[in-house]
Formats: sequence, C-alpha cells, structure tokens
Amino acid sequence: MSEELLKAVVRFFGIVAKERITDDERAIIKEFLSLHLNQDGVRYYLSLFDGFVKENQRSTDPAGPIDADTQEFVDDWAKIM
Repeated sequence: MSEELLKAVVRFFGIVAKERITDDERAIIKEFLSLHLNQDGVRYYLSLFDGFVKENQRSTDPAGPIDADTQEFVDDWAKIM
C-alpha cells in the first residue's frame, strides 16, 4: 500500500471517529496497520490517527439552524473532499 493511500485511510478513520475512541476500536486500527507495516510504521500511523481523531472530535451542540445529523454529514463530506 502506498504511503499516500495509507495516510488517506488513516485520516478517513480519524474523520469517522466522531467521539472518544474505545480501546477495542483503537486495537482494530492497530491490527489493520500491523498487517501492512513494521512496528515503527504502526507507531507512526497510530500517532497520526490519534491526531486526526483529536482534530475531528465534535462538540455536542450542532452549529446553525440545521439538525445535528445533517451538520455531521456536511462536516464529514467537507473533510473527505
């Protein structure tokens, strides 16, 4: 898997992680990375994932007059694009 593609996948995982990540969910990400990388690579991309999760955490109050689900969809779509 190319580095660009792997970074995009890790960023995508971080975007769809809307709230706090459980240990089990993080372990699944780590397992995915270990299938494609050595130990140093796993640590590097797991730290990227953690950064993306922090960057994309949502507040509980929706912004604007639209409902929370619509705002969430718009936010996710904008980040993916």
